[in-house]
Amino acid sequence: MKTFLWGYFGGFNVGDELILSAELKLLGSQNVVVVARGNASYISKVHDVEVITYEQAITEVPFHRHIVGGGGLFQDSTSFYNMLYYLYPILVGSSSVLLGVGIGPLRKRLSWHVLSNIMKGLSLAVVRDRLSYKFLTQYVGYEPVIMAPDMVFTLDVISDSRIYHEEDNIIVIPGPAIGMHWDALSTLTRGYKVTVVEFLPRQDSKWRQLYPSDWKVVSGIDALAAGELWDILESSCCWITGRLHGMILSCLLGKPFYPIVYDAKMRLLMSDYCFISSYNMGYANINITEVGRIKEQATNVYSKVRQYLVGKGWVR
Repeated sequence: MKTFLWGYFGGFNVGDELILSAELKLLGSQNVVVVARGNASYISKVHDVEVITYEQAITEVPFHRHIVGGGGLFQDSTSFYNMLYYLYPILVGSSSVLLGVGIGPLRKRLSWHVLSNIMKGLSLAVVRDRLSYKFLTQYVGYEPVIMAPDMVFTLDVISDSRIYHEEDNIIVIPGPAIGMHWDALSTLTRGYKVTVVEFLPRQDSKWRQLYPSDWKVVSGIDALAAGELWDILESSCCWITGRLHGMILSCLLGKPFYPIVYDAKMRLLMSDYCFISSYNMGYANINITEVGRIKEQATNVYSKVRQYLVGKGWVR
């Protein structure tokens, strides 16, 4: 019996690849098989782990155990059917665990009904925010549920080269709401060098027509694969980020950031782990506080989760 990892893995999203890195750090790459949602060869190259395609995994699901997560996998904003992809191993597999998952937003009554019924069959649930915890404990009536910081908080993301930041360089990480705030963003970046790091290149590339010609654009997925991402992110004075994991990485790297908020999960991160030092053009200038405490909390919780999985024979 094997342990399969299910997530949005395969070169789509920098945040999800960082989640996979954190999972493999916790579980050990020799103990698990990653189910590729995207490019299996990308996963093999970046993470050095055994990979299986979804088509290969689908017939094997009933005979194995499954870890689903992390990230915001259970939401119907993208597609109801996309959510079913991650529910399948919970419904059909031998046993399943949620690891570092966010639940919601759920806009369809059917989504609430389907999730509440299938998730009663979980062996353990680890969620990353209060709304997900409330959904499982109060609406589903499921226990045990553990709430912990996002798994990326367990990573050590400081590169060996120790690039020092440039006072006139700003990192911009696009997100769904960037177009609505373009005037404010243009004002914030005036007079600075700008490097755009696309965390979801396929989605974020649609904004390129807005960028001034002197802005540098980098695919975060390609930079991660090449080992250049940390140097790019470190060589900056601050960030403007429209992605949750852009906010998390800015916290870990000690960078003040202006969030372009489009989702409740971003507001929850700020209220739980940050303080607002000032406002500028409608953006909250955030400085992380107590990073060491958050990292320690995340490490302790996930260490206990590993002990549970080892005790149950999921990993060695």
